Amino acid sequence: MTVALLPVIGGLPGEPAQLSALVSPTVRSAAISLVGFAVLAVLTAGIGAVAYRRLTSRPIPLGTAILLGWVSVATWLTARIAAGSAIVSDLSIVLDATGYFLLAAFGLSGAVSVGGRRLGDAIAGEVTESPPDEQSEQTAKRRRSAKQATSVELPDRIRTRSGSEPVEEDLKRELEGDTWLFPSGLPPAALESRCRERLERDYGIDRVGIELSEDGDIRQLAIGYEPSGLSVTLPPRTVGVAIRNAMVPDAAPGDPVELWTADEERVEFAGSATLHSTPTDTATLVLPEQAARTLGDIDGYSLTTKPAVPDDVTEFLSVLRACDHSITMLSISSGEPLEGEFVGWVAVDVLAIVRDSTVLPFPDETETLRSGDDIYVFGGPAAFESLGTFERERRSELRD
Repeated sequence: MTVALLPVIGGLPGEPAQLSALVSPTVRSAAISLVGFAVLAVLTAGIGAVAYRRLTSRPIPLGTAILLGWVSVATWLTARIAAGSAIVSDLSIVLDATGYFLLAAFGLSGAVSVGGRRLGDAIAGEVTESPPDEQSEQTAKRRRSAKQATSVELPDRIRTRSGSEPVEEDLKRELEGDTWLFPSGLPPAALESRCRERLERDYGIDRVGIELSEDGDIRQLAIGYEPSGLSVTLPPRTVGVAIRNAMVPDAAPGDPVELWTADEERVEFAGSATLHSTPTDTATLVLPEQAARTLGDIDGYSLTTKPAVPDDVTEFLSVLRACDHSITMLSISSGEPLEGEFVGWVAVDVLAIVRDSTVLPFPDETETLRSGDDIYVFGGPAAFESLGTFERERRSELRD
């Protein structure tokens, strides 16, 4: 300290009386400044603790209180330097002694901010009539056990929702066994709605099937994404084919069309299809899978509209995609749970049965499902979940 102050004092080491006379005012000024900074840090941390307790009913974090004390000291020092004043009387900012003083100022203000935090939190506890004790993990567990929050644990195995695009396996593993907290006292319907909203908001999962128990626990959970693209509207065993061609003006999506080949010698019928869309100079056709395999090069095909009355299939499909219900084809195999069941006992609505190339539309409830049948069913998420539960239980009974 003595060596750093010599240039300011202007004396020599051999003049102790004069040195003592000049050092004392500087030391006294530095001590007063340190006390002032300590008081400023205590007041700032205390006021911050009071405000934090009033707003959150919890004590202010220790690091935040220390930071408030440092900010108040730094603000005062910055204002002094900007005004061109000395931090300590007769002590230049370029000296080593000023650096030691700044370290002492911030160290002392950080230490006393801890006491200011406790003092302010105690005062706030008395004013707000709330204990200033910090919440520990044991306290949090006691509060949860006192029904202040309802915990919902997701199943260890999450299924893919029927008729939906599957969710990534990494996301499934992240969700399986996870525990969510919700407000207490929610009825099962509200709890199910909260789970659906959280899956859609946080994870972008727009198709959810939940089966809750009477106690509000999730017994089964099936998730998936809303299907998109051409494949959603394609019937089973058909394909979509894109053709570059100029369309007949009267042809519209949903119309049946005929494909013809033409060369210099002959014109031949190539097959029938359904017009799906006509963007720009490309047409998309829907035709049986077997017919698509035998077409070969289709760049030279031309399209004509088949004389038939257009139906509302395309509009119906757009409405169906906008709702929760869907149409799915199920194949009945030998030994499967649905073999031998009556149509009326199936959880979903059976629209048609394809049996030995014969279509049975809207079959009677007493019609029995046989091995080899292809059935077209219609229902919502709850109906498909009930159907899946029935199949799992029946397979378990068959194994036993």
